[in-house]
Amino acid sequence: MNNVFENRLSMYQKVNGYLALHASETSSIAAIATLKTQLDTNINTILSLAAIADADVTGTTVDKQNKRNAAKTALLKVSTACVAYASMNNLIKLKEKCDLTPSSIDYLRDNDFYAYCKTVSTEANAVVASLAPFGVLPASITALDAAANAFFAGIQDPRIQINEASKARLDYEAKFQETTDLLNLKLDNVMTVFISSNPSLYNGYLGARSIDDTGAQSDPDYAGDAAPAATTLIVKLPYLASRTFTFKNTGTVALTFSLEEDGGTTAGIPVTVSPGGSAQRITKNLNGNMHAESLQVRNADAGVSGLFEVRITE
Repeated sequence: MNNVFENRLSMYQKVNGYLALHASETSSIAAIATLKTQLDTNINTILSLAAIADADVTGTTVDKQNKRNAAKTALLKVSTACVAYASMNNLIKLKEKCDLTPSSIDYLRDNDFYAYCKTVSTEANAVVASLAPFGVLPASITALDAAANAFFAGIQDPRIQINEASKARLDYEAKFQETTDLLNLKLDNVMTVFISSNPSLYNGYLGARSIDDTGAQSDPDYAGDAAPAATTLIVKLPYLASRTFTFKNTGTVALTFSLEEDGGTTAGIPVTVSPGGSAQRITKNLNGNMHAESLQVRNADAGVSGLFEVRITE
């Protein structure tokens, strides 16, 4: 949950607490108790949805990667044996089907990796009697099939969690709007009956209705210079899909922020911020790759340094 929503939720809770403290003074207006009940329900709903929206999918993602690593180990044992046997017997077709390098395998998409495992398994089964000298027995192929199937069963788990988080985020944003409308259109109007009859009660309510915009004034988590015509590493952070980044450009040249893997390959969506401007993104909207842990800033101007601030909400 970003600072804007957190501050608004804090205001809802203050109003709810204020009404609870002054229940006896507002008891003459039955509608207030009804509206407070609705407010309390909305707050609990928002908190429940936020727990889903901000859930850390890292554990599920790591589990999937561990299963892929196990399948890769079993795969390479079988595929390298097939390549060795094919090379010695001039079996060009078999060699071509099984000769992906470990680095090439790493770049396969999940479904393509699973399909390659099944291809190697099928080819190895056809010549299994000839693979024993290369360290592969029928049990090796069985182990490959089991590891590949275990990986395949978990391919969708992180995506499902991310989708659930996205849905929950949309739901709690709608609930925030509903709660704001509850206050603006109903409770605020009902409380005006105390303007003259109990001004201290009414003024206390107005105080509870104020939003403490603490996030906007907080010190940045990271700040610095962006060298001309260069990409600067801001920080490396363990991947967390629900983390919120707020980028602020405090300089005079446009800056582009991105979340990348080591090596600079951008698989996500960089965000460009104009001088004096700001932008907010959650991790998965910058880069959906769990290996994207390097937060960087790019200054394309060849002559002027940039200035930036980054605030992070976990």
